[in-house]
Amino acid sequence: MQNFKDVTRIFLSQEAAVQVKSPEALEIALAELLENQSRRAELGRRAREIVAKNMGSVERTVEMILPWLAGRNMYVMPKS
Repeated sequence: MQNFKDVTRIFLSQEAAVQVKSPEALEIALAELLENQSRRAELGRRAREIVAKNMGSVERTVEMILPWLAGRNMYVMPKS
């Protein structure tokens, strides 16, 4: 998870993921999740909420940047 520090931080802080630090801890976490359907469902529900909340963030960022680019002597490809 080191390549996605911000995403990891968000998922962990919202209890939408489980992070382990050793093979033994992974074994314990997997066993717990396999035995606990409600815990699995809750992790999934929270993860879906985070993803839904952040959908469209790239588009919103582009929309903020486009006006700035339009004022410069640059070509901005129109939306398709």
